[in-house]
Amino acid sequence: MQLVQTLGILITNLIISYAAGCACKREQFQVALKKPWAVFLCISIQYGLRPFSAFCVIKTLGVPANAAIGLMLCCFAPGGNGSNMLEIIFGGDVELGIVCTITSTLGAVAFIPMNYFIYVKKLDEQGGHDKEFVMPWGEIAMSVACIVVGATCGAYTRHRNDALGKKLEHRVSAVGIMFLLATVAVATATNLHYLKEITWNSWLTGIIIGPITIAAGYLPSRMLLRLNARSARTVTIEVAECNIGLAFAMMLLIWPFSENDKAAEEKQAQIFQGIAAYTAFNEVYIWGLTFIWYLEKRTKRIERKASEQHDAFVLTAHAHAQATWKSDSVEDPAQGGGDRTEERGILIDEIVSQALDNAVSKTRENRVSYKRKNTTDSTTDTIHEDDKTPITSPGAKMVFTEGGGLGSPNTSQMTNSESTDRSGKAEGGVGLT
Repeated sequence: MQLVQTLGILITNLIISYAAGCACKREQFQVALKKPWAVFLCISIQYGLRPFSAFCVIKTLGVPANAAIGLMLCCFAPGGNGSNMLEIIFGGDVELGIVCTITSTLGAVAFIPMNYFIYVKKLDEQGGHDKEFVMPWGEIAMSVACIVVGATCGAYTRHRNDALGKKLEHRVSAVGIMFLLATVAVATATNLHYLKEITWNSWLTGIIIGPITIAAGYLPSRMLLRLNARSARTVTIEVAECNIGLAFAMMLLIWPFSENDKAAEEKQAQIFQGIAAYTAFNEVYIWGLTFIWYLEKRTKRIERKASEQHDAFVLTAHAHAQATWKSDSVEDPAQGGGDRTEERGILIDEIVSQALDNAVSKTRENRVSYKRKNTTDSTTDTIHEDDKTPITSPGAKMVFTEGGGLGSPNTSQMTNSESTDRSGKAEGGVGLT
């Protein structure tokens, strides 16, 4: 089972790194490398502030020594490349995220032993043991290799074919999410009996550390480094995410047990409970932030498209008003028509308002019609292509009619009632397709 979990983590890391690479551009990497203070902030929080804060909380709440070891292993673990997948979802600075993840993982060579001897050795001695420290070189090398190989392949794909890279960016990340969820589900199912024995102060420690780390990542990024919101959110996710697989590997290497050594087995189980207590709430925090930022990005995208469509309506209405005005025989004040600027403005406002009202009304009608037809007979009914396309889509067109309005180019193919309904070709009306 442990081999299956290891393979699952390896495949997941490769998939996520490839998706992150597909989201990257070479020129953006050059920009990311010009933000060394952002990278320094990540490292200082991951290997400085986070373990120190965790140790203070552990001592204050009186967390049992073995569970405290598990919590500390997570708190000075480097950033995991799961953060790169989250950055794809909420539209973060993926290039900066990859630089931070690689730098943090390489920094683990020096900072993990340092934090172990500062914090964990004391806790281990309190638990009645004094194990020799073992560095998880294989896991560190695997983490760096997955990030470098996967991101390089993804970036090469994007460089060779930009359109393909954009498609793979989201599709491969979706596959990575499914693999990640499957790995978490297997790990939870196989260790469920350990989770029931986690103490309240271990859970509370996991609850407290997350907000401290998130605030320490976001506030300095915005207030001191003056990073934009996109880069600051990337730094926040980077400092909050940690490589749980590396913490788990350290537990297995430093505190192994044999089948007959019940005391060592019990100690490892308690250390794992600390790892689980930290991981559970930390993942809730970072996924919650990712979801909020994703919704914000999606809302802005929808508003931007609506604004573009509105501008297109206004431009078309102005063009129509110009055409109508030029055909007016009393347009020229020199010919006795007078200044009709105010009337012209009213005409334009009426055209724009009617166009927008028709667009909204027709979109609602199409949605109701589409649902009704699918409900009536989903196996035989088919929807005409025009009915499935919202009136306010980017491909919508407004065309002039002989009556001075805006009508549909397909009205000749419809019945009189359909033509009137779809194009609004009544005298002086406005229609959209």
